Amino acid sequence: MNKPLVIALAMGAVVMGMLVSVFYKGSEDYRLTLEAELRKIRVVETSPASSIALVDFRLQNRSNVQFVLREAKVVLVKADGSELDGDTQPRDTVNRIFEYLPAAGGKINEVLIPSDKIGPKALIDRMAGSSFSIPVAELEARKHFRVELIDLDGGKFVMTEKRK
Repeated sequence: MNKPLVIALAMGAVVMGMLVSVFYKGSEDYRLTLEAELRKIRVVETSPASSIALVDFRLQNRSNVQFVLREAKVVLVKADGSELDGDTQPRDTVNRIFEYLPAAGGKINEVLIPSDKIGPKALIDRMAGSSFSIPVAELEARKHFRVELIDLDGGKFVMTEKRK
């Protein structure tokens, strides 16, 4: 190849790289970004063979795009590493749990339900309640919980408990 052609191709590649970088950085605020932090996890026995996990968390939408919840899941990762999806409970059921089961403690946050919205640059505290058909001792012996929030447009955001 001749030298001027190689130099022209190299300069073209550099200019294209710079343009892609500028467009990517410029659209950063328009890509949905949630920062999530688990705040408190409570496990309560509802019967000898079943229990419920009440998970409080903080969500911050760092983008200029609204987040609309399609689904929230609480997943139990057992001590042996196997996973069990909880049965997500609606707001009314979780409110009754606080009313009838004193072991749940006081209600801290509202339950996050499908179609709930988190506006651009917003910070909210919410909770999820999920029942499991296993004794409370198995929940307490867990490796960790994982909360998965799925946006209406398909984006998935995961929070994982950090056990000591």
